[in-house]
Amino acid sequence: MLEDKNLSATATPESDLSGSPLERAVEQNFKKILLGVLLLVLVIVLVGVNSFYRSERNREAASLFTSARTVEDCEVVLQKHAGTPAAANALLLEADLYWQQGKKDSSVKALQDFLKTNPKHALVPYALLALGSKQDAMGEKEAAKATFDNLLKNYPDSEVSPAVQIRLGDIAWAESKTADARAIFEKLPSKFPGSPFVEEIQQRLDMIDGGLPTQEVEPPPAPPKPATTPLMLQAPPAAISPPVTAPAATTAPLTPPSNTTPPPAKPDAAPTPLTPPSAATPAAPPAQTVPEPPAPAPK
Repeated sequence: MLEDKNLSATATPESDLSGSPLERAVEQNFKKILLGVLLLVLVIVLVGVNSFYRSERNREAASLFTSARTVEDCEVVLQKHAGTPAAANALLLEADLYWQQGKKDSSVKALQDFLKTNPKHALVPYALLALGSKQDAMGEKEAAKATFDNLLKNYPDSEVSPAVQIRLGDIAWAESKTADARAIFEKLPSKFPGSPFVEEIQQRLDMIDGGLPTQEVEPPPAPPKPATTPLMLQAPPAAISPPVTAPAATTAPLTPPSNTTPPPAKPDAAPTPLTPPSAATPAAPPAQTVPEPPAPAPK
């Protein structure tokens, strides 16, 4: 009896170990854990497939954009691969192509679409600079200043910030606000030391000191053309000497000599001019006169 009690006492801890809360939890939730692992693997596979598909799509879009030369080519990239980096670049290229074709409104709209659909693109500051410059060129000064101010506010440390400051100074200068333009130009070298735009700033300051305008000056009008002579004052056609022409040849054409003896010329007629023999037919020898025999003496 004592031995049975001892055996039962020693067996109790083993049963307790085998039935620990962790093991029981694993046994009870084994199916759920297995299902979670399978779901995790499925998510990883889907992410990999999606990444591969996106990579292939981006590669195809980049190939189309690389070969794009016209607005129509850019539209193909935008329609087939919207949302890709190549589509964003296609909008920038499309804006340049529209501007070259003189379609300024379409160029501005392409840049605005780029800024709207790609707010975090690395080329956003450059697109804002291009948009403001085009608005300024179209005479939309207020819109241009708003675009430039937006760029300076959101991208103060951008590489294009000095160029934006120069454009704002040019706008103020064009509006005859010379003091404001000078203040902008004079602050730029200290704000952006070593900038390649410093030389342009100094040129503008020299132009302001010289009183030169910021825009091209229209040249003076051309002098009036002299009045043409009325037709009645011109010389009559009869007074105009006729053009000098070479006289017609008076020499008779070369003809080969005839075998017959020409008839004797009349005394009152002018002597017939001698015609040289033809080069193809040799000249005939002159006829020799045979002297007649003397008459016999009378017997």
